[in-house]
Amino acid sequence: ILKYPSDIFYDGELIAEAPVRERNALVGHSVLPNPDFPILFHGIDGYDTREGNSPSWFNRDEVAVVESRCEQILAGEPKINPQEIGVVTPYRKQVQKLKYVFSRRGWDGIKVGSVEEFQ
Repeated sequence: ILKYPSDIFYDGELIAEAPVRERNALVGHSVLPNPDFPILFHGIDGYDTREGNSPSWFNRDEVAVVESRCEQILAGEPKINPQEIGVVTPYRKQVQKLKYVFSRRGWDGIKVGSVEEFQ
């Protein structure tokens, strides 16, 4: 996932810091469409919504799909812990909604954040 932006925007200077063992820990997981690529991208048709005076957006459909995907991942093989899952989302309000759902499910270890928080 890092190679393309590194090559295009940073002249190949971005370097993955995580140890290879950690980066490849989920290779072959049962829910992956491509078992050699342990990252899920999932496009969702839905509607962005704002609450009250909040300037930030969220999408209920995306929250529901992410919750379902996390449930599948946590039930799949090999077994993983919530702490091994990261969810990147563009909006602060979406982060809040996902953290609430994950907390309610007992998945407090799932890291949820904006792109900036994962950089």
